Amino acid sequence: MKSQAGVISPNKSLSVQTTEGTWSRFITWADKMDYYRILLISIMLLSQGCIFAPFAIWSMGAAVGFSDFQAIAILVGAYGVLVSNLAVMPMRYTLPIYFVGTATQLLIIAYNVITLI
Repeated sequence: MKSQAGVISPNKSLSVQTTEGTWSRFITWADKMDYYRILLISIMLLSQGCIFAPFAIWSMGAAVGFSDFQAIAILVGAYGVLVSNLAVMPMRYTLPIYFVGTATQLLIIAYNVITLI
């Protein structure tokens, strides 16, 4: 008779499944975007300089007049994108700065348009 007490079978293995968080997946994706740096820089600078920042400034002037808080938020978003791209920072830092600045400006535009209605 053979006793099986205390024997670990080599057929059973412990496996731990880890799931990558959303922020980790975003940073991994942003690191891969370094290959498309010139295209992304041109898209970011053109959208901030020609679409989002001017329209946010226009909506601020049309809705509430000059607001210090809104003006500072618009300029920080626009200059944050400009400085991070001119400093040739990696895309893992540049893309979140762009998305936060754009989201801030879109919220300002939405707020001002709602107050106009």
